[in-house]
Amino acid sequence: MIPAARKFSDDGGVLVSLDAAVPFLIALEQGAEGFWKLSPDKPAFAWQTDEMLKHIGLQYLFEPEKHSQGVRHAPTKILKSLADSLPDVNGRLDSRRVIPPDGAQYIPLIRSRRLDGIDVPGPLHVIKNANRTSIIGTTPIFTLGASPDFWKHSDATLSALAKRAMNIRSGKWTPAEYTRIVFVPTEMLAGKMLTLSNPGRATLTFDAVQLEHQRNPRTRCIGLGAGQEGHNNYPEAESRKWGGIRARPCLTSSYQATTPSGSCS
Repeated sequence: MIPAARKFSDDGGVLVSLDAAVPFLIALEQGAEGFWKLSPDKPAFAWQTDEMLKHIGLQYLFEPEKHSQGVRHAPTKILKSLADSLPDVNGRLDSRRVIPPDGAQYIPLIRSRRLDGIDVPGPLHVIKNANRTSIIGTTPIFTLGASPDFWKHSDATLSALAKRAMNIRSGKWTPAEYTRIVFVPTEMLAGKMLTLSNPGRATLTFDAVQLEHQRNPRTRCIGLGAGQEGHNNYPEAESRKWGGIRARPCLTSSYQATTPSGSCS
């Protein structure tokens, strides 16, 4: 299955995943009896592979403290151009930290943010990696009708994705303007300077730059889990490891790059 999927993608086909928190993680093969099975099916979990993830331009970072953070979800102009009646919705969705590595492009179709406005990997997006383009959906809610009380537009969304995939396959979709979100892996935040560069000839506009780095992610919560006696449910020593406010330095006005690169430290 993997060689066929790689060839399909390399030949201009659009791989689509509609319901996988980590897409293309499971390797399958067709058995002699004609049925599909895990490959290899023994030992346990030997069928997990990141080969297709790397091929389409994604990586899964196991950072549980950054899972399921999106609570505000807004269809972007790219999606609304094919289904303009899609509304914004609010609610926490189960998700994993699956982000593009350096060189791949993440183009949201539904943009997700935390309560404080920080972008997180959303439930529906386009991934471009070299000449390969994929459409990724990480939950069945938006395309398969899994939660009609939350999202009543699955049919319209699925139809829009099919049209977009056809446009990409035929070379008719090359967006002149779109929102690209770059997620920086935690290990890359150890440096003291972030360089923003524009290797192309077209004008690159930075509407905002948000940086966040928290050395000691909160692993326990304040709230109902604190117990009936009113004691905090985390050690006092741990609470002294982080501040109550996370810095978010921003360019609040539009910054237009007229030089090959700019820097923000």
